[in-house]
Amino acid sequence: MERREFVKSALVTAGMASGVAFGAEPEGKAVAEARQEFYQLRTYSLRTGPQLALAQGYFERALIPALNRLEMGPVGAFKLDIGPETPTYYVLIPATSAEALVALDTRLGKDTEYVKAASGFRDAPASAPAFVRTERTLLSAFAGWPKVVAPKKEKRIFQLRTYESPSQVAHARKVQMFNEAEIEIFTRTGLTPVFFGDTLILLKRVDPVYPAVARAAHVTGSVVLHAIISKEGKVVEVTAVSGPDLLRSAAVTAVSQWVYRPYLLNGTPTAMDTLVIVNFNFEGATNPPSSTTPAEPH
Repeated sequence: MERREFVKSALVTAGMASGVAFGAEPEGKAVAEARQEFYQLRTYSLRTGPQLALAQGYFERALIPALNRLEMGPVGAFKLDIGPETPTYYVLIPATSAEALVALDTRLGKDTEYVKAASGFRDAPASAPAFVRTERTLLSAFAGWPKVVAPKKEKRIFQLRTYESPSQVAHARKVQMFNEAEIEIFTRTGLTPVFFGDTLILLKRVDPVYPAVARAAHVTGSVVLHAIISKEGKVVEVTAVSGPDLLRSAAVTAVSQWVYRPYLLNGTPTAMDTLVIVNFNFEGATNPPSSTTPAEPH
């Protein structure tokens, strides 16, 4: 991953269990004593061509400055240059609470400077979309590395590591290994960690495509869905409960592709059902869909 000049600082992570990024000078005990952070990881899958410049300009002139105004930082942006998923950008946003990240799009939408600067990306037409797809994941920092450590301001390559566990017990054991030993080993041997994070709830999210007919008719609103999630975390059934008819199919198609962390009942993965709210606005993008709780185990 190549660090871009406009990025103030950089970090990235992903994965079902935990993620790790390397590339900053460690801060030792100061890191361990910091307040634990939460992260929103955004993944933007692009096509080679105009989308690259459009996305880079959006990050540089709109998103990162707006996040700085909200005192969220350091913000990380990485461009994936090697592998079958190129071109892809990762953007990681730190906050002191999960609630701040859940409400982030609403707060950005009220920032007139952001709305103006994001024009062209935020309201890209369906005939020339700003990205192929985008996903968002909510994470919490490891207790042993509770805060982002920004890398030095120089060009460097970062390694993204993703760890997936076969069970909740194995996952807890792996996180404990990092907190109690492996983080210290990394820093002692000269590796420079930036970030360690544990994925919360939603593992894979596919954004709905705003239907062209609904856009032309200026149809906006919220679609409420009833979803059944298997014990493996896959959405196996989705039914529209309410919302504009022209938006329901797009919401159902997107949520059907979501993947959740398995719901545990007394330590055992269990099927559940929940309500999911997908918000559509006329600017052409959907607000972050949110699921209501509690969910009912089956």
